[in-house]
Amino acid sequence: MEAADSLFAQMPYTEIAITTIADKLIWSRANLYKYVTTKEEIFLEISAMPALSADEAYKLQLNVLMFAATKIR
Repeated sequence: MEAADSLFAQMPYTEIAITTIADKLIWSRANLYKYVTTKEEIFLEISAMPALSADEAYKLQLNVLMFAATKIR
C-alpha cells in the first residue's frame, strides 16, 4: 500500500496502472494480481485507511512482509 500511496501522491491517477504499481514494488503484474484486481481497489483501500502513527505504519509494513514471506515459501 505504501508503494501505491507514494505513486498516487506523485503522479496523476490516470497515469498509474497496475503495471506501474508492480514496477514500483519490483514485482510482476501476475504477483500483484494475487492480492488485488484493479488500481481502483488499491486506491479505495488506501483512502479507507486511517492515518497511522510511525509505529503503527512500521508494524503494518512488518506484517505485510511476514505475510509475503509465507507466500514465498
